[in-house]
Amino acid sequence: MKENQRVRLTKKMLRESLVGLLAEKSIHKISVRELCDRAEINRTTFYKYYGSQYDLFKDMENEVLTKIELYLSADHEQAADDEQRLAGILFYFDENLELCRLLINNTVDSVFFEKLISLTMIRRLLGEQLVEGYANGDSEYVYQFVVNGGFNLVKRWINKEKREPPEAIAGLLIKTVYKIFA
Repeated sequence: MKENQRVRLTKKMLRESLVGLLAEKSIHKISVRELCDRAEINRTTFYKYYGSQYDLFKDMENEVLTKIELYLSADHEQAADDEQRLAGILFYFDENLELCRLLINNTVDSVFFEKLISLTMIRRLLGEQLVEGYANGDSEYVYQFVVNGGFNLVKRWINKEKREPPEAIAGLLIKTVYKIFA
């Protein structure tokens, strides 16, 4: 069932309020009352959609992971190649900078990185590159090397005030991975 505009606006206000509060303090110190006051939303309305601030955050995190998988999927109509898929993800990060900074810097969910590298599309796309030339056990080490390096490159980029364009970072990442496997 599609959400109506009012529901989308309410959820957007709650998400923005949570991101703002998370920039100031831990999610464990944020109350639903405080979150609702900032969003100018009644607590009854909040509980209509979420059970707690943790549920709201989990919903936001899942949305980011879903968007990443969408950009990585071969069916994504705007992405002709790996570099364009990666650039799409980086544009999304740039457009949702504060939330993505919180997630990538592990300031809210310490296992976000594990959730990210466990995405089926990431495993599949990199796995296709890693199979050749490595024994089964070795490919997992190489996978960890590549995803940790790529993640840290993106982390450095997203934390810069004056960031290079997303397509430049996507190109750098792809070029680096291709050099490793060339």
